[in-house]
Amino acid sequence: VTGSVGATGATGATGNNGTNGATGATGATGVTGATGATGATGVGATGATGATGATGVGATGATGATGATGVGATGATGATGATGVGATGATGASGATGATGAGGAALLDTSYGATGPASTTAEITVYTVSIPAGKLGTTNCVRLHLGGTALNNSNSADTLTVRVKYGATTLWGDAVALNAKTISATSGAVWMNLDLCNAGATNSQKMMGVVFVGEKDSITAASVAGTGAIGAALSGAVYGTSSIDSTAAQTFAVTVQPSRSAATLTFTKQIATLQFIQ
Repeated sequence: VTGSVGATGATGATGNNGTNGATGATGATGVTGATGATGATGVGATGATGATGATGVGATGATGATGATGVGATGATGATGATGVGATGATGASGATGATGAGGAALLDTSYGATGPASTTAEITVYTVSIPAGKLGTTNCVRLHLGGTALNNSNSADTLTVRVKYGATTLWGDAVALNAKTISATSGAVWMNLDLCNAGATNSQKMMGVVFVGEKDSITAASVAGTGAIGAALSGAVYGTSSIDSTAAQTFAVTVQPSRSAATLTFTKQIATLQFIQ
């Protein structure tokens, strides 16, 4: 028979620690926890503004006395210096002449008397004017407007020969057959518009214009007033030349010559004007 276990003997001394084993692998990082709520903002009271310091009130110093005004006598005015007598400078050159303005028309002559042949076959001057020497220059002109009446209550074959002259030259002339088909006791209107010009030289002239005389078939009074009806006038353009020395005064004239002597075959100038054109 086994006897009872004896008492445990005392514990022996602790032996040396064994060598540490290798560090195990780091475990995975855990999930970040939720951010905590923001704490309430502090609302401590603003401190009171400090009192403004008192303004300094030191006394302003008294204004100093004004010094006495000087009263020395004013000196006499000095004598005026002598005027310089240097020679006057030469006059500067004249500026260029400006462009010539547009030429105008000046009235040279007017005639308002009634003039013309009646009961004659002679050539009668119904208008004449003396154009002054040199007036036409080399390219200047005169313009004649002549108006009046013409009548043929005599014979339908009768004519009035009208001529325009400068100096001794007849620039234009024509036998005007009034009332080619009938005769009339009513006068027809006459109008002449003529330009006479020097054509580049003082002895070379050209004339152009128009002549209107009455009505061809039946001369009648105008339907409202005056003489001459529109639409049946005997008219035409006219042209002529001359070689007169215009450096001397020359006569510019219009003449009329009836083909038969009769008081019922007439041409009467009533008005004429002559303009100078530059």
